[in-house]
Amino acid sequence: MWFRQGKSCLTNLISFYNKFTCLVDEGKAGDVVPDFSKALDTVPHSTLLDKVSSCGMSRFMARWVRNRLKGGAQRAVVKEATSGW
Repeated sequence: MWFRQGKSCLTNLISFYNKFTCLVDEGKAGDVVPDFSKALDTVPHSTLLDKVSSCGMSRFMARWVRNRLKGGAQRAVVKEATSGW
C-alpha cells in the first residue's frame, strides 16, 4: 500500500492499519518495508549510527543501517523470487 497524494497522513495510516490487521486476523503474514531515504538524508549519519548503537538494536540490524547509509544496495527475497538490486 502506498501513501496517496491529496490524502491526509491520518487517513493513510488508518487505511494501512485496517488492511494490515485484516491480514493478521486471517492468520496471514505481513511485512512492512518503510522507505526512510528522504528522512535519512536530513540527519547526520554519525549521529544516527550512535543512536542505533545505544538503543539496544542487534549488531546485525545496526550493520544493516550502517551499510544502507553508506549507499549499500539491497533487494527483497521471498521464497525463490528476488527483486532487482
